Amino acid sequence: MSIFSFKPGVLGAVAVIPFAAAGVMTFTASAEAAAIQGDFSFSGAGSVNLSLDQLTFNAPTTFNLSGDSSTGSFGGFTQGGVKGPLSFTGNNVVAGWLDFGNDSATIQDGMNTFTATGSSFTLSEMGRFVSVEVLTTGFFLSSTGELSEGEVFFTLQKRGTLAGFNTILNNGGTVEMLTYSGSGYAVPEPLTMLGAGTAVLFGGAFKRQLNKKGSAKA
Repeated sequence: MSIFSFKPGVLGAVAVIPFAAAGVMTFTASAEAAAIQGDFSFSGAGSVNLSLDQLTFNAPTTFNLSGDSSTGSFGGFTQGGVKGPLSFTGNNVVAGWLDFGNDSATIQDGMNTFTATGSSFTLSEMGRFVSVEVLTTGFFLSSTGELSEGEVFFTLQKRGTLAGFNTILNNGGTVEMLTYSGSGYAVPEPLTMLGAGTAVLFGGAFKRQLNKKGSAKA
């Protein structure tokens, strides 16, 4: 088996956002109860296109969760939606990249989401197939505005050769129509320094949005 790893100098760079209070990194017991937690497996309904800089999702940009392997909060979801491309270079933060729910409305409502803060990929060859392994780190944001650390790992597959893929990518081309599937997890615990500032920013903005909605209803 041959393996090729892409590691651009700016790969996985994350926007640094200052934050003040250390207390925002600590969850209370009630917050942990509301935070997204558990494990899940998924398979894409559509396909993806891979370039050296990003991963683009083709319609339908949705995925299905496996009920047998979903635990914790993910047991309450059956599907999800993908927002925009996933970047491998520069500022690769993608807010609300994955949106979890149970129908076309709830997978586009901006609630129960996963924000990507860093992504990388490797290529490997087995037989007449090439596998692309993608690891994305970030945080989950629950419908009540609680934060959880997490990662999403998934693979893309297509018949071909490692040499052929490398030639296309290194010449600025795109490998099209790869299928994908993977798994992920969420842990409701204090966020690491990597992405903590980003999480605080989005979490605070989301809670303010919820408060405005509540005031409007009142």
